[in-house]
Amino acid sequence: EGITDMGLIPLCAPSEWNEKIPMFSIAWVFALEQYYIRTKDLDFVKEMFSTLQTIIGTFKGWIKDDIIETPFGDGVWNFYDWDFGLEDNEKVEKVNEGKVRIDAPLNFGFCAMLNTAINLANVIGKKELIEEYKNLYNIIKENAHKKLYNAQKGLYVTYLGGTYPNHYCELSQALALISGVSDDEALRDKLADKNNGLIKTNLSLMYYKYEALLQDH
Repeated sequence: EGITDMGLIPLCAPSEWNEKIPMFSIAWVFALEQYYIRTKDLDFVKEMFSTLQTIIGTFKGWIKDDIIETPFGDGVWNFYDWDFGLEDNEKVEKVNEGKVRIDAPLNFGFCAMLNTAINLANVIGKKELIEEYKNLYNIIKENAHKKLYNAQKGLYVTYLGGTYPNHYCELSQALALISGVSDDEALRDKLADKNNGLIKTNLSLMYYKYEALLQDH
């Protein structure tokens, strides 16, 4: 009931505050899977699956040239974390009006969300969606890696375009690993290194860092 006309979960519910954070809708999808893993409540997953599809549809609308372009305006707040260059408190949509920005957390988060959607579609028997989501995942995965990976540094840059052209953060590396965009163990080692020189992940999003570090370990 809380999903907005734009097809995203509202920032606060119930609330009249209209701003929407795309990454929070991705987190909602992750939470739906975690809820199922712990409860095996298949009926609830079936009930909520149309909301998941709506969210994916919104993200698909931001895809241009096989990658997600960062949405601006319409009450969207491109917040990722409370740290330098990730809080979007300068309201970059005003500075960046008419220009294109590509965000690593948004693209990697979308890939991870698609993987979650594939898992849940399989659980509830929506077999017809699995191939569609796999194909979309492979397209975004390939292009996000190609555009955002700095081979010299062995890291993913946070943004292409915008205010912070040389921004590297733990969150982007963690989401690259979680989503399967990268399976580079050297990247995992850098993420684990407390002196890695990256913008740190704060407590509210530490979940992603530790999911990446503990993945398949």
